[in-house]
Amino acid sequence: MIQIKQSSFQDKSKEQYVNRVLFPFMVQYTSELLQYKTSYLADIMRIYRFLYIIILASVALLFQKYLMYWFDEKTAVLGTLLLLISIPFSFIITGHIDSLFDLGLFTLSAILIVRNYYLPLIPILFVGAFNRQTIVFVALFYFLAKFNNKNWVVVFFKAGILALIPIITGFVVRYLRDVLDKPSYPNMFLWNVACHHCFISVFVLFNIFWVLAFVGLRKKPFVLQRWVFVIPFFLIIHYLFGFIWETRMFLPLAVILVPLGLFSFYPESVHKISP
Repeated sequence: MIQIKQSSFQDKSKEQYVNRVLFPFMVQYTSELLQYKTSYLADIMRIYRFLYIIILASVALLFQKYLMYWFDEKTAVLGTLLLLISIPFSFIITGHIDSLFDLGLFTLSAILIVRNYYLPLIPILFVGAFNRQTIVFVALFYFLAKFNNKNWVVVFFKAGILALIPIITGFVVRYLRDVLDKPSYPNMFLWNVACHHCFISVFVLFNIFWVLAFVGLRKKPFVLQRWVFVIPFFLIIHYLFGFIWETRMFLPLAVILVPLGLFSFYPESVHKISP
C-alpha cells in the first residue's frame, strides 16, 4: 500500500509537484506492476518516458475524437496534428506531463458537455484535482454551455458542485502532503506582464489560432462562442498565480481555440451539424 507521505518517489517530487500527485502515483504503481525498481533517477525516467508516450498517444486520439464531433475525419486529423506540433514547443522549458493530463481531461469533459452528460464530469474533476487545480475551469465550461434565462439557477448550482470538487480535494491533498503553505509571489502578475518573450511564447503556442478563433465568431457553433469567455479568465488566473514561461499550462485552451480556428480554415460544407 502506498502512503502519500511515505512513497520515495512522492517525496522526491514533493516540491516540484506539490499537490500534483497523479503522475507520480502512476510511475510508482507502474513500477510495482512491472516489478521494476525505481531506486535510481535513471530507472524512474525510463518509466516516465514509457508513460509519456502512452499518455501523449491517448490524448491525441481523444482530441481527434472531440474534433470529429464538429468536423469530418480528415479535418479532425489535421487539427490534431496541428495541436501535436505545438506540444513539443510547450515543453521546451518545463516538460512536466501534468499539462497533458490536463488537456486530456478538458477534452473528455468537453465531449461529455456537448453530448449533454453531467454525472461523468464528477469523477473527472475529482481525478483532475490530483493533477492540477485548473480542472476547476471545467465547471465554467459546463455553466457557459448550459445556462439560459430559464434554468440558470439549476445550472449555476450544478456548476458550483463541480467547482467544489477540485477545490476541496486539492485542499485535502495539500494537507496530507503538508504543503498548505505554498510559496507565494506577490509581484507575479507584474513580472509576467513585463516578460515580453513570455507573451510571445504563449502566442506562438497556438500561433494563428489565437486570431482565427475570433474571425467570424458569430457564425460558429454557439457553445464554442460561449466558451470563448473562458479564455480571459484562464489567462488572468495564470498571469496572477503562474509562471507564464511555462507555456504548457495553456494547452487546455486547445479545446476552444483549435475547433474555432478550423471553422475559419474550411468551408461550411465539411462541418458536421453542431448544437
